[in-house]
Amino acid sequence: MKWELDMQHVTDEMLAEAINGLSDATFDTHAVEQRVLRKYPVAVAHEIIEHRNNNDVLQQFSASFSRRIAAAFPGQVDKVQKIASPNLGGRDSKNQQWHRRFAAVTAVTAR
Repeated sequence: MKWELDMQHVTDEMLAEAINGLSDATFDTHAVEQRVLRKYPVAVAHEIIEHRNNNDVLQQFSASFSRRIAAAFPGQVDKVQKIASPNLGGRDSKNQQWHRRFAAVTAVTAR
């Protein structure tokens, strides 16, 4: 599944707002998910529902979220490593750690 089809409700601008709101330039996908969930719960709920047919809904949701971050901010964020942190369900799971190159990221495409 291509990243464009993975997320239909959470926009690149929502992701940029969440990433730019993080105090540390190094962050993980779960931290971005949590920030977007707090501000845009309906959009995140719709994205999670889109993954309802997967064996591990939250894992697949996080994978889509991570792919979207990579695609939305090329040259602005770098993959660091895989780390374990609590997902939206509170269970530790591996996810991508990122480093923001600049003080703020900007969505490359408007969606």
